[in-house]
Amino acid sequence: GNDWNVSGTYRTDGKEEALECLGVKPYLWRPEDDIDLEAEGKAALAAATHVLTLVPPNSDFDLDPVLVNLSSEICECTKKGNLEWLGYISSTGVYGDHQGQWVDETSELRSTVPKSVAPVRA
Repeated sequence: GNDWNVSGTYRTDGKEEALECLGVKPYLWRPEDDIDLEAEGKAALAAATHVLTLVPPNSDFDLDPVLVNLSSEICECTKKGNLEWLGYISSTGVYGDHQGQWVDETSELRSTVPKSVAPVRA
């Protein structure tokens, strides 16, 4: 039996049905359009044990929308003691050109593309 409760956000209309089919409780969140995460979604985040963020930086490439908009909910789940794991998936573009060599978390960040440099700065 699966006793996980999985929630996720979506930005594009129509994506909620795909998330629901996967057993994910969908919440609309589009900070770039000033569409805030609804209270139920914020409550789910505040009660989370595991959080994975895949949200790209804002259009100026200088801010992480999750940290800017949802840091109080993340802090709340930390204060409650239920947050066990927090992960961030970035683009492999942050590593830049390694001439076909393998890269991992310890590799030098060589990107010169603004969109790929932004996650490093955020």
